[in-house]
Amino acid sequence: MRILIVSATILEIKPLLVDFIKLEDDLFEWKRSKELSIQILISGVGLVAMAARLAKRLEEEAYDFVLNCGIAGSFDSQIPLTQLFLVEQDTIADLGVEMGQKFISISQLGLAKDSDISILRNSGLFNRFFESLPVAYAISKNTGSGRVSTISFLQRQFKVQLESMEGAAFHFVCRQKGVPFCQVRAVSNYVGERDKSKWDIKGSVTVLNEFVLKSFIEKL
Repeated sequence: MRILIVSATILEIKPLLVDFIKLEDDLFEWKRSKELSIQILISGVGLVAMAARLAKRLEEEAYDFVLNCGIAGSFDSQIPLTQLFLVEQDTIADLGVEMGQKFISISQLGLAKDSDISILRNSGLFNRFFESLPVAYAISKNTGSGRVSTISFLQRQFKVQLESMEGAAFHFVCRQKGVPFCQVRAVSNYVGERDKSKWDIKGSVTVLNEFVLKSFIEKL
């Protein structure tokens, strides 16, 4: 069995790397046995980096399952920091055109199907490892949302809980390559809040990595 874990940054997956050997600058591997190989890919930040590096890796090697692990911002301040979610669907939220005060997506323009920009997870037989997690819907943008007007628009337009900068690209590439996949995110902050003293990156990374190790890797 071959598993690929993908994270945008080393920070988000650093606790796991203790047991992995470095193969390349952005690729790590842990072989527990001949039957199981687990690799970690650091994609870089943003939709383009995720799409390019993940597509290249999936062309170079075949995997039975791909897992995206990372932190995210929450639109809902009632969700506690460090809460872990399984992302059910992720949407590319900034692919389209602005017309006056409106944003028109490329699917509304007839240049793509809705399913090309809003991609459901497909965890296949590996779903059993993640079914205990609460489910959330997410959007992905290359620019983290900070303006009140932008946040208000996104909440009206998409009605989602989470925002990241890579998730939808991850979903898109895995679906295109036909490999089972899912995305797990821990809430590190609230969307719009740029005062990092109010974030909990350390706590969210800890919760995320403990889940991946104890609820996924150790049960493979």
